[in-house]
Amino acid sequence: MAHSKMRKEISDLTAADLKRQSVWRFVSVSSTEVAPVETLPPRSFESLIIGAEVQLADESWVWALLQNFSLSGSAVNDHFLNLTFDIKGSWFVLARYHDPWIESHGPQKLAQLLDRSLEQIFPIRFDLRKALKSVDLVFVGEVKMEPDVKLTRDQIMQHVLG
Repeated sequence: MAHSKMRKEISDLTAADLKRQSVWRFVSVSSTEVAPVETLPPRSFESLIIGAEVQLADESWVWALLQNFSLSGSAVNDHFLNLTFDIKGSWFVLARYHDPWIESHGPQKLAQLLDRSLEQIFPIRFDLRKALKSVDLVFVGEVKMEPDVKLTRDQIMQHVLG
């Protein structure tokens, strides 16, 4: 089945969609619409969404969307990799330590929604090699509840603004 003309709102993606097609890209900067990525591994990770099962610390698996993945590895991903979890058919965006919505969408809320302790969730392990059709170990990593070293607000803004 050709996916080239298929488009969906990101909020409408399901685990079933991700099983069929694991890599998607926003169709434009201002859009919430995504389209499947046909050529893997992708040449660019800009505006890319990767759907994969991630492993929680208790060794259970949960479907997630990963965004802002960087080939620079943990130096960037520890701070800016976004995870959105499929929880009973609804998407939950996990706020990172520097996000303004950390109180309503942080690790504590994720633990509550998954009915687990923080220790059962973090660290979250991911392996994107299958989804990206690559053997490169840069696509394997983990997300801690908070990185060992937090960036300052100025460092975060410097990264965001380039």
